[in-house]
Amino acid sequence: MKVKKKTKNEEVADELKKFSEYMLRWDISGVDNIYNKVKETVKKISKIFNLGNEWIEIVEDLPKYEPFLSTNVRYREHFIHEFQVFQLGYAIINKNEIVNEKLKKYLKTNEDDVIKYWFLGSMSHDSAYVIEGTPTSLQELLNKAFRGEVSCTFQIDPSRVQGYEFHKSKLIDLIGEKLELTDEQTTELYGKLSDILSDKRNHGLLSAIMLLKQLIKPRGRGKKEYLYEVALAIALHPEDVYKELGSLTGKSLTFEKLPFAFLLMFCDNAQEWGRPFMTSIFNQKVNDQKIKVVLDKLDIKQDKVEVVLQYSEEIDCIPAPDEHWGVKDIDFRIFHASNKRVFKKNIFIEPS
Repeated sequence: MKVKKKTKNEEVADELKKFSEYMLRWDISGVDNIYNKVKETVKKISKIFNLGNEWIEIVEDLPKYEPFLSTNVRYREHFIHEFQVFQLGYAIINKNEIVNEKLKKYLKTNEDDVIKYWFLGSMSHDSAYVIEGTPTSLQELLNKAFRGEVSCTFQIDPSRVQGYEFHKSKLIDLIGEKLELTDEQTTELYGKLSDILSDKRNHGLLSAIMLLKQLIKPRGRGKKEYLYEVALAIALHPEDVYKELGSLTGKSLTFEKLPFAFLLMFCDNAQEWGRPFMTSIFNQKVNDQKIKVVLDKLDIKQDKVEVVLQYSEEIDCIPAPDEHWGVKDIDFRIFHASNKRVFKKNIFIEPS
């Protein structure tokens, strides 16, 4: 009897189950071990989708630079976070038929490709956080080394990055098209996003351009438009970017118009559990003082997606989705509660 070949989605599910079983069996709390297991799993999923070595190398290499940013006591790691965002979105896509069908229709593709695009988007959305944060840490290092204020500037020269302006322009045109902006609004948006890029080195916009640079070759063949949809979601996920859009248009960004970007924004905001501050990796005393968070409940039904986070202390939280995002078909909610019980350091979603 001929054995039915597994779909890509089923192969990914197998890898996530192996990952979950490994974590439960060893109950790992060491960050180095978690990093290594996540990297191994990401590499296996990358091979399932035949993603290029260049992208895999970038994904694997960026975490090596994060310890430099540990001088910022508020800086949290992003590689494990990206993987957890992937896991959360993967669960939603597979358990909620409305989300699944909406993404297939929006991206004009099948379920396997939806999972591939989600993997790319979630695992790339914070790639440039290292670039955004490095100048601050470098400034602190220089001030400390020279015992005073040292002038330090960091600037990306677009003219020296082939395709930078082209990809940026195409992304902004795509935003204008999706949101039905006027030519005047699109021009204004171009100026505002250019300022955000140059003044703040916004990690979302930079991560989007980095992804396009890695995966789109000047003379390459094959479908490229889906990469711009993935990059669009990455570019829109930071709060300062979608606030500018809301201010410019006076409208909310919606799940109905931008389902892929909405899902990334939602999962990114929801994934707060098991994220160590970089200082905690090197200083246990700091770790003990930080507020801890766990995923207390994940409820995915056809009419709602509910995430409940438990914090070790009372904190002020911004509700998500906030007023800049809207949704009609499904009730997406993130709830915050406090509980002073003992918390595990890292908890991963267990695939069903």
